[in-house]
Amino acid sequence: MEYAVFGLGDRSYHSTYSRGGEILAEALSARGAARVGEFGRHDAGGGELAPDLALTWAKGVLAERTAVAVAN
Repeated sequence: MEYAVFGLGDRSYHSTYSRGGEILAEALSARGAARVGEFGRHDAGGGELAPDLALTWAKGVLAERTAVAVAN
């Protein structure tokens, strides 16, 4: 199984920033799944909107996976 993760959070909460996504990724990896693409993250304290950043991230992951599929 392959998966991609986009974590949400606020960098000002250093110890928990994007931790939900990290916990999910750790659980999936522990069960043999492989992450594809970069680990996406959104900082609520930053200037970008989460939906905009997530869409850009998702398009990149899908483009990468498409290139891998075409090459095989």
